[in-house]
Amino acid sequence: MKLGRTIATRNSRPAGIPLLLAVCAAALLLAGCCGHFRCARNHKIAPVPSEIAKEFSRPSIREAEVRETRVHTNEYHLETQFELIAVTNGSSSSRALVLDCFLPKRATNPPVILILPMLGGKYPLERFFAKYFARHGLASVIVHREDTDGTPETADAVNTLFHQTVLDNKRAIDWLQTRPEVDASRLGVFGVSMGAIKGALLTPLEPRIDASVLAMPAGDLPYILTYSTEHGIARRRTEFLKAKNLTEEELRAQLAKGITCDPLRFAQYVDPKKVMLVLAAWDTTVPIKKGLELRAKMGKPQTIVVASGHYTAALYVFYLRYRTLLFFKDRLAPKAFGADLRVSVPGEKIETSARAR
Repeated sequence: MKLGRTIATRNSRPAGIPLLLAVCAAALLLAGCCGHFRCARNHKIAPVPSEIAKEFSRPSIREAEVRETRVHTNEYHLETQFELIAVTNGSSSSRALVLDCFLPKRATNPPVILILPMLGGKYPLERFFAKYFARHGLASVIVHREDTDGTPETADAVNTLFHQTVLDNKRAIDWLQTRPEVDASRLGVFGVSMGAIKGALLTPLEPRIDASVLAMPAGDLPYILTYSTEHGIARRRTEFLKAKNLTEEELRAQLAKGITCDPLRFAQYVDPKKVMLVLAAWDTTVPIKKGLELRAKMGKPQTIVVASGHYTAALYVFYLRYRTLLFFKDRLAPKAFGADLRVSVPGEKIETSARAR
């Protein structure tokens, strides 16, 4: 549904205006239903051990082999899709890494935000944020998700999936550093749900990141895969447990023995001043207790806690979008944004797609 300007004839009633005012009022009320926690001070950051850095190293790829497709343009941004050669298991492959790039028209050499995707869907929420960032002078790049056959069910499959996400995102950053249109030395990361989990994994392993906003992340992947109430994960988990004649605790124990590519393992290497977390107080899809555990391991970065569950956190989307912009403004140099940082009127269209998380 699009809440836009209502064009009324002389005899018609502008029915959209009361609804728009109601939405704005609700947004203001919801903003007051948030807990705000400042970043803790005097946190000691552990350096990333050389063996871990080596684990996620990758070769350089010739950037000449890039396919570019012009997708869309308007008065605020130019949208272009790029396909790069991906890196798999330490070497180049035939798999393509697809990037949707949003370049603001009213900014020169802007900072850039790497947007990491949710579990499913056709990137409606990611595009919603990317367009907003572009309107306010930030370039952004949506990194398309990996091709997978459902939820990984074994520790090896989980490790392979998340190791690949780190390689893909590092590959995207390498490519961004070759692009004269953006200033990749001012780099942010943004993710929601699965995108936030990926961001929590990437941030401590990528020193080129200057700021990360992670909405509803968590660590302890064995626990999340065992107890998440997300419909698709729960359904496949039930089928797997029945086929293998396992209990939930046995599944969790098996996964815990083998999963090494987990945000909790690397959280101690995060600079908490670079991070803002958003957690949902009644989240059972990505359980909040594991989000709080991740926050503690990260050194207690700045955090917003909203009074909602996982999906109902969408009620706060306009407020959180604005707070995300302010955080990136502060971390990626105020000059990039100019003096005017007015909040857009809640009413821009969020594209709809299949069920996504």
